[in-house]
Amino acid sequence: DPTTGAFIPQDMSYLREVPCLELLHAFERLLSANGHAAVLPLPKVVYSGGQRWGSAFPAPVGVQGRDAVTGRGPCTVEVLNVAYDSAASVPLTPQGIEPDPTRSDFVADDEQHIYYASDYVSSWSPGLEATALSALDTAIHVCKNMLGKRKRPFSDAFRE
Repeated sequence: DPTTGAFIPQDMSYLREVPCLELLHAFERLLSANGHAAVLPLPKVVYSGGQRWGSAFPAPVGVQGRDAVTGRGPCTVEVLNVAYDSAASVPLTPQGIEPDPTRSDFVADDEQHIYYASDYVSSWSPGLEATALSALDTAIHVCKNMLGKRKRPFSDAFRE
């Protein structure tokens, strides 16, 4: 709880009203601060959701010998019905260093303005960084659609 500091479990109403809403406001501030106030206000958000990484790092399925269905492999241990990898090292960061322009790390329906970002749809190694990269790629995609075609890619503003 932002006021008391008490832990609030994975409650969707809290997630929507606090961290998800704050992320949306931060995105609007970023647009405004970078000369893109003309696209504001953003279209009305009909649905938003979020998830905390409260289960630490569940073992990613289909990676390093883990079964693509059950997520179990030679180094898998189970804690409270969640599979974790007990290996000395697990790749939690992208393995490639060059961006692939043919890869899409999110799902989008531009006509209905529905977007889904997550490590579940990312082609990077599963984990926190894949989620963040998926969200960044989604944000860049949304901005490009809102701003139309530009000579200079909008993503350059994030990399300067």
